[in-house]
Amino acid sequence: MSQVYFARGTTETPTLGTVVGPPFSAALSSQLSGKTLGFEGIAYPATVAGYLAGGDAGSATTMANTVTSKASYQGAQVTHLAARKLSTAVQNRVVAVVTFGDPYKNTALPGSSKAVGRPFATRAISSALDPPSSWLPTFTYGSDTPAAAEFVKARV
Repeated sequence: MSQVYFARGTTETPTLGTVVGPPFSAALSSQLSGKTLGFEGIAYPATVAGYLAGGDAGSATTMANTVTSKASYQGAQVTHLAARKLSTAVQNRVVAVVTFGDPYKNTALPGSSKAVGRPFATRAISSALDPPSSWLPTFTYGSDTPAAAEFVKARV
């Protein structure tokens, strides 16, 4: 069984959001047809304050405790934080990491995760306090979910 833990973007509805979570889950299910797939959204606040803090630290701990494959955007920040909390044994079980709108896309993930990670929808907003018009690219992140699913499929 493949298990995906997903951290949604800032201010999105719990737990999968609407922009990336549902289409990524559908794309993965299609790509991994015939395989058992679990797709779980991480319950965390996904607030602007969490984004400005570099991701919700408590959520990173939750994600780190159970992760084998992960995807996200504020979720990308949470993913980076969670990856740093993973033991070497857990890092070795991670088969793919994908992020969407990752403000840390140029920062390698620690341990074995760095070899399996790839950012998608690479235009991240510079600050959650930017004018709402600068957030428009975040609504296109879902269009990259088929390519992200292909990336994961190649590693499962």
